[in-house]
Amino acid sequence: MKFELNRRALLIGTAASLAMPSILRAAEWPERAVTLAHGFGPGGNSDGIARVAAEGLTAELKQSFVVDPRPGAGGTTASDQIARAVPDGYSLIMFTGAHAVAAAIYATLPYNTVDDFTFVSLIAGGTPFTIATYPDHPVNNPKDLIEQAKKASRPFTYASSGIGTTLHLAMELLASQAGIKLQHVPYKQNSQSMVDLLSKRLDFVINGPASVFPQIQSKEIKAIAVTSPERYADLPDVPAIAEVLPGYEVTSYYGIAGPKGLPANIVSKMQGVMANIVKQEASISRIKGLGSTAMASSSKEFHDRVQSDVAKWTKVVKDANIERI
Repeated sequence: MKFELNRRALLIGTAASLAMPSILRAAEWPERAVTLAHGFGPGGNSDGIARVAAEGLTAELKQSFVVDPRPGAGGTTASDQIARAVPDGYSLIMFTGAHAVAAAIYATLPYNTVDDFTFVSLIAGGTPFTIATYPDHPVNNPKDLIEQAKKASRPFTYASSGIGTTLHLAMELLASQAGIKLQHVPYKQNSQSMVDLLSKRLDFVINGPASVFPQIQSKEIKAIAVTSPERYADLPDVPAIAEVLPGYEVTSYYGIAGPKGLPANIVSKMQGVMANIVKQEASISRIKGLGSTAMASSSKEFHDRVQSDVAKWTKVVKDANIERI
């Protein structure tokens, strides 16, 4: 009996000693540069917000956080690489709402959108998309859009940045909830869709507020709706779709994640830093300039947001008969 107890104590002690180096390494994290990937090209909003996060983390944790744009396949190339990375805190990713959209629009993915990642914290979000049209279009608000779409001899047309994007699905969600038909016209460049809108070859464009704000201010176009549950502070006179379709909501978000199994103490350390970053005036201003709102979250809040969005967009794709890629 005494021998068995001693043997058990020895085994426990050996296991603890083997685990200790990895525990200590996690506690001392970061000891070297950290890569913060994202799935889009350099210079865009995602890249800009990732750099706000990286600069804040670098300043607070005294190690370099290096932004690494890895564009391809709607962000899924970068997601796949991070899902397969070692969960040691040195390979992280900034997700956007496109992460959940990809789960709905791609027939298969090499990773599980929710289960293969550790969700750390949001850094920005809550910003709606804006639906706009040319100045003398008869639609002036969401109520008009729905009523006139039901009576129109042809479906209203709208431009987005591509098939299967959040912008595309936001309009299909509107069509589904309102019981109307809308005709999607995908564009690779926002500038071309704006030319076609002003030439009255399109009824509407949908985009982030920062992308259309200059034209709204100059009255080249008029905003008719925002996709947030309430009116957007920078466009207080523009109704929210939820005012006529309660429960409708599509807002952007950006958040930091890592591979599944990221140590809890690394997650906790990052969350504390992220909470500080989003309170700093410089961060708030830069993120607002990129068309979003600075905010942090718990891991569960971020995880649950992605999980609920996967379910929402999967239903939209199915109901709208959108062909999966």
